[in-house]
Amino acid sequence: MTAPTRKWAVTQITAVAALLTMWATTGGWDQEETVGLIGLVAQAAIGYLTPNAGRVSRARVSGQSGQTSPTDALLWLVVLVVVVVVIVVLLRQL
Repeated sequence: MTAPTRKWAVTQITAVAALLTMWATTGGWDQEETVGLIGLVAQAAIGYLTPNAGRVSRARVSGQSGQTSPTDALLWLVVLVVVVVVIVVLLRQL
C-alpha cells in the first residue's frame, strides 16, 4: 500500500472542517455529529483503499483482474460495517 496522495489529504481536511463546522453551529456533539463522523471515517477509508484509475489499468494488463485482493475484501468489509451502523442509528431514531 502506498502513502496517501495530496488529493486524499485535502478531501480529509475538507470533511473534518465540515464536521467541525456542524459541531460548532449546532451547539454541541450529538447524534447528528456522530453520524457525520461515521461518514467521514467511511469515506476516508474507502478513498484510501480504492486504487486510482492508473493502478486499476495496470492490474488488468497484468492479468490480475479476476482475483480478490485482501485490500478489496477489507474495503467491502468497511462498507458493510458502515451501512449496518448507519441503519442501526437510523432505526434508533424512529
